[in-house]
Amino acid sequence: MRLGELTDARNLNGVGYDNMISVAFRTSPDLYTWRQRGFPLNVAFRAPPGPIENLQVSRLDIGINGIYLNTTPLAGAVSYAWWRDWIPVFGAVGPYHRAYIPPYDVFGDNALQFFFDTRPLDRGACGATPQDPQMGIDPNSTISLARGYHFAEMPNLAYFVSAGFPFSRMADLSQTSVVLPDSPDSGETSAFLRLMGRFGYLTGYPVLQVAVARPEEEASLQTRDVLVIGTVAHLGSLTDILRNVPVTIDNGQLGVKIGQDLGTIFRVFSSRQATDRRKAAAALTAGTTQDTAFLTGGESPWTHGKSVVALLAGTPQGLDNVISSFRDPTLNPLIQGDFSIVSAKQISSYRIAHTYTVGWLPFWLLPSWWLRGSPGTIVVVMIIGCVILTIALHSALSSRARGRLGSKGDH
Repeated sequence: MRLGELTDARNLNGVGYDNMISVAFRTSPDLYTWRQRGFPLNVAFRAPPGPIENLQVSRLDIGINGIYLNTTPLAGAVSYAWWRDWIPVFGAVGPYHRAYIPPYDVFGDNALQFFFDTRPLDRGACGATPQDPQMGIDPNSTISLARGYHFAEMPNLAYFVSAGFPFSRMADLSQTSVVLPDSPDSGETSAFLRLMGRFGYLTGYPVLQVAVARPEEEASLQTRDVLVIGTVAHLGSLTDILRNVPVTIDNGQLGVKIGQDLGTIFRVFSSRQATDRRKAAAALTAGTTQDTAFLTGGESPWTHGKSVVALLAGTPQGLDNVISSFRDPTLNPLIQGDFSIVSAKQISSYRIAHTYTVGWLPFWLLPSWWLRGSPGTIVVVMIIGCVILTIALHSALSSRARGRLGSKGDH
């Protein structure tokens, strides 16, 4: 896509020696590429050739979401030609400079940043600069996410708070059901409306097709992603809906599913999930108040690949606190994993339950997914592959050798 399609071309121009140009865009955060290959960003830009700037030391710094990507010297810039905007193109007009955006730096709400850091020529003590330089990004510069596949490991509350994912996969929330108490009070209704407004902001489209259900209307939830909003006292037990979520509601009390211990040997080699489970249980017992809120997620108990996310609190004020934290740049990144506790401007996040996947990958990318983060497994697979290849080659060469010996015996 051309950057000129993402923002007005006038926003791609800057004046002065130090200026920042920002281009905002939104996308789904569930992008997966082969071995984390980056998304190509082709940038063409213009800068005055002189005699004002020292182009040999001036540069253009490129970044995304405040993360540095690349630096290009302005000495490679060319003068801008107005007629280039009128020529149909499928990419940036040359010459352009390429940067790659790592997929893990692409969130739901993104901003490309172009910072022109220019230096004036040394014109002497009495030499004045005739005017501020004018520089800009060519509107025909492009960004492409085409090499990414929509595939993600869930639950991931960071995706939810930053992009509304997985509900925002459909901008109008046509595959989402929101479960509210039978008789929601004004605080729960307000939390619902605020969250729907945030989804509209994140997608740029109103949530026209979202469905609202009561806890007992399970039949309408079985093929949809489910979002639960409410206070613990009003929602009831939600036993079926929260079957795969790492928390339980019992008599108006929230608890963590501890699970069964598997013996001393297994405790010695306990996973991170088990450690986080114990920490979360201790935090629920010791450090919660009526204004504490909880955010948790898991797979739908009815359909593989569908998700359940629950926003729970002891009071409506707690619901208001957790939704406010979504817009707080210091608190938002702290919400991760599948269970978060929000209390008094403090957030604790945990990974308690097992994960599942949503989306699709071609078969040739599945091995890279299965073996990710497992160097020991990769070594074992390589050894097994070498053994199989050795056996196959030995068999083939032995057969050939027997054939050659047999032909010599005939002579």
